[in-house]
Amino acid sequence: MKKIIDADNIQIDLTFIGEFIDFNHTTARTIIALFIQNLPKTIEKIKINYENKEWENLSSNAHIAKSSLSVIQINNLLQVATEIEKLAKSAEQLPVIANLIQALEQQTNASIPLLSAYLAELQ
Repeated sequence: MKKIIDADNIQIDLTFIGEFIDFNHTTARTIIALFIQNLPKTIEKIKINYENKEWENLSSNAHIAKSSLSVIQINNLLQVATEIEKLAKSAEQLPVIANLIQALEQQTNASIPLLSAYLAELQ
C-alpha cells in the first residue's frame, strides 16, 4: 500500500498511518475519511476566528488542524498550522497569519481530491 501520494505540487505523507496501524485498510479509510471531512471545517473556523479577531479560538483551532496534519502530512502544512497557532497566541503579525491561513486552505483544498482518489483505491 502507498505511503506517499505525490502529484500536482502536493505531497501527502501517510507514513504515520502505516506505522501506527500497519495500513489496516478499514482503519486507514476511517482516518482518511475523517481528515477529508473535518480539516476543511476546521480551516473554516480558523478563517472565522481570524475575521472576528478571536485569537484564543484561532489558536485552539490551529492546534486541532496541527493534530490532524501530524497524522496525514501535506507538504509543510504541519509547520504552517504550528506557526498560525503560535502567532495567534500573541495576536501579532496579523498579515502573516492571513497569508498562512490562505496557504493552509489552498493546499488542503488541492489535497482533498488526491486523498479522495486514494480513499477510493482502498475500497
